[in-house]
Amino acid sequence: MDAVLFGIVTCLALAGGTGVIASRRPVYSALSLLVVLGSLAVDYLLLDAPFIAVLQVIIYAGAIVVLFVFIIMLLHAQSGEDPQGRAVLPAPLGGALCAAFGLVMLVTVTRSAGQPAPVGRGGRPGAVCGVSPPVRGGIRGPPHRDDRRRGAGKAAPARGGAVMAVPAPYHLALSAFLFTLGMVGVLVRRSILIVFMSIELMLNAVNLTLVTFARARGSLDGQLFVFFILVVAAVEVVIGLAIIVDLFR
Repeated sequence: MDAVLFGIVTCLALAGGTGVIASRRPVYSALSLLVVLGSLAVDYLLLDAPFIAVLQVIIYAGAIVVLFVFIIMLLHAQSGEDPQGRAVLPAPLGGALCAAFGLVMLVTVTRSAGQPAPVGRGGRPGAVCGVSPPVRGGIRGPPHRDDRRRGAGKAAPARGGAVMAVPAPYHLALSAFLFTLGMVGVLVRRSILIVFMSIELMLNAVNLTLVTFARARGSLDGQLFVFFILVVAAVEVVIGLAIIVDLFR
């Protein structure tokens, strides 16, 4: 059931990401971005990150996209392209560059997900190489003999990362595709609003990568970084859209 739901989420997210960079009107790009954000919120639930899913809906889908639509209507931005603007790269060159970058990123993140979590002395996942041995009775010393016997030839699984209904490489592949689509929008589109939405698409791809690694490694560090990214993204959108309004006027 989770695999089927992930397949639906992937199709919706990729279709929405394509709509963000391919729509001729910014309002359609904003609605496509809303589809991507909702799909990723469901994916966060599959990754056992309900708090991040709630923040995704409240901050991104409930505030940032609404702010995008409000600014588009305020500026009466009917066209998705600025006739006086110039893209960073021509469309063929930008698309080829982004495809190559996305392929490299896809191979990198999927191979990283397949590596086991670092395990230190005594088979304990928290004792990474370079960290002091565990404290026993307030005195630092080597691991106890029983600990060595229990951990010999057997690594303890990372907390919360033992079983995933959908393997981590699939989530990372989705994040790589979304990041590539956002990169294409930044490089080849001439509408500053669509470029801004493409940046948000890239940020969400990074958030998905962090949550996936946090789930695979059995740690909450990745979700903590996502929380800070969400806060920074909300501030960035407010300041960026204010600058865009000033430029349009």
